[in-house]
Amino acid sequence: MNAETDLSRLSRITDSVFAVVVTLLAYRVRLPSQEALSAFAPGPLEPFLHDLVALVMSFLVATLFWLLHWGAFRRMSRSDFRFVALHFAFLGALVLLPISTSLMSSASTKLAGAFAYSANLFLLAATQTLFRVHARRLQPEAFGNVPILLTPSLLTGIFGAAAIISLYSPSASPTLWFASLVTPFIERRWGVGRVSKGDVSADV
Repeated sequence: MNAETDLSRLSRITDSVFAVVVTLLAYRVRLPSQEALSAFAPGPLEPFLHDLVALVMSFLVATLFWLLHWGAFRRMSRSDFRFVALHFAFLGALVLLPISTSLMSSASTKLAGAFAYSANLFLLAATQTLFRVHARRLQPEAFGNVPILLTPSLLTGIFGAAAIISLYSPSASPTLWFASLVTPFIERRWGVGRVSKGDVSADV
């Protein structure tokens, strides 16, 4: 089986896993009762609102990581065993996202929820960084001067800091979670903006 077919199969698996993860994120939202909707009181609606915010946060994070993964895949034309292993390590971290999101939603300002979610995001960022490091080593000519490690490295640092901070001040972790969403703009401003024009069409 040739490398192009291998990459196509891996890409399809990735899209399938992302689709299932996003579906599970929505499935885990606790819908309010009819009475709560009729009363429109903030108390009974609080679990639903927490889950909704958590869903939006995790959807944006999942989208960011999908773009990062897609950005590397679209440049590759061959693979090897380590490439595949790191790919599945990343997907393994991804399938934990609905679980950590539920924990975060039910206890976002408590140590368990904040740490579980931060640790999951750190694991996603770390495996994505390792995946991209190997992708660049495997096929350096495909990436040129594109700084493909800037965004995942920043995410690894941010989520690692969030995990540590959550052990002391869980309520501060959400600030870093949302701050992570600006990392692609940082790369566009200080990363891709410095490479040659031929590479400006690079991935996130």
